[in-house]
Amino acid sequence: MPGAPRPGAAHANADHPAPAVRAAAATLLSRDAVPASVAVLTRLATDDHARVRAAAERSLAALPRR
Repeated sequence: MPGAPRPGAAHANADHPAPAVRAAAATLLSRDAVPASVAVLTRLATDDHARVRAAAERSLAALPRR
């Protein structure tokens, strides 16, 4: 369905060994977020790599608060 969020790939890549892939996943989750994405982004916000943490923090800040 066009326009429907499809965060499955980003959720799967949130555990990838490469920090660049985890950071990209965090960035994508800000666009295709579903309620389960908040838990993934919260986990990425505590990642060992600064780029991943920054991407997750930006994505969490961009999500609408309900």
